[in-house]
Amino acid sequence: MLRQTLRLVTFLTPLLLFPVSAYAEVTREAVINRDGTLELVFYIKGKKIARQVWDNNGVHVRTTGIIPNGMVKHRYVDGTVWEISYKNNRADGVSKIYDKNGVLRVTSHYTNGKLDGISKIYSPGGNLIGELHYKEGSLLKKTDYGKKGNPVREPFFTLLTRFSVL
Repeated sequence: MLRQTLRLVTFLTPLLLFPVSAYAEVTREAVINRDGTLELVFYIKGKKIARQVWDNNGVHVRTTGIIPNGMVKHRYVDGTVWEISYKNNRADGVSKIYDKNGVLRVTSHYTNGKLDGISKIYSPGGNLIGELHYKEGSLLKKTDYGKKGNPVREPFFTLLTRFSVL
């Protein structure tokens, strides 16, 4: 009897200590509605678990359901993958965007649903080509390193435009 109880405790302990997202991948997809609002729908194993709605100005309107704390993956049709950490139903922590070839293209940090800190943009070859400095969601500074890695006057950040909304 004691041996069976110990086996059960040994089996259940990891399940209790780690969130469900550690065992099942959380994915998300974006749907743009006719009225211009954006819906982010979150899934575990194909089952919808949560939904966030954003207005056409990028302002969060509401969240229904619960997004597990941890990493969420968003796969785009072109093969791009966006990994973003969530905590308490909001983006919080590290965010990474990989191109269709699996090359890291952007790293960012979110705090309480807002960009916060330095976002780094990399070329397809893996070289740092730019930085965006954020504080609580507000862009403070842009730096474009150009082809030779030196800062240039005119910023070039077209890569981030399609990833600007959570």
